[in-house]
Amino acid sequence: MGLRKRISAKLPLVAACLFIALTVTASDNILLSPGFEDTPSGEAPAFPPWWEWNDIGAVMTGTTGGEVSGKVSHSGKRSVARRVKGKALGCYAQTAEVVPGQIVDAGIWIRTSKEFTGAEAYLRIEFKTKDATIIQAVESKKISSPGESWKLYTIEATPVPERAATAVFCLFVRGKDKNSSGTAWFDDGYMHIKFKGLI
Repeated sequence: MGLRKRISAKLPLVAACLFIALTVTASDNILLSPGFEDTPSGEAPAFPPWWEWNDIGAVMTGTTGGEVSGKVSHSGKRSVARRVKGKALGCYAQTAEVVPGQIVDAGIWIRTSKEFTGAEAYLRIEFKTKDATIIQAVESKKISSPGESWKLYTIEATPVPERAATAVFCLFVRGKDKNSSGTAWFDDGYMHIKFKGLI
């Protein structure tokens, strides 16, 4: 009788552990405003929780910028656009906290304008230490063709490296030379965090 009581007492604990494992495995999208629906249309050099970065090095002689678009979207009413002219590099990005040993799955829908020439658009995940030093970067396939319709670009099953404290979800457009030009739109991004052994 005593054995039965001990086994019965442990059953709720086992059930609770199984429930926790399932909720961790099916992690929600940790990006905030992944479809840019919470931001008014128009010029947007920065719109929290998203922020902007542009390479202003001497070799970058072109320009890049962006806006929240109310005319083009994969779903909903808005997307974010990044324009490039000449040799330039820039992105919109969002930062999330991570722990070594976790697994990152990420993706974003991208399309390009008919004038998209000599440029490329892509998703990049940067793993950084607490002092913001990049220790690893992973990139999706790149879109470089003009007039491309919406397509999902992903970075899958990437382990969080040792010493990483954050993962930066970056939406990049790069102009490769002085003749580069065009616009790329990004929409409906996601980043899921999982634990090893619970996938």
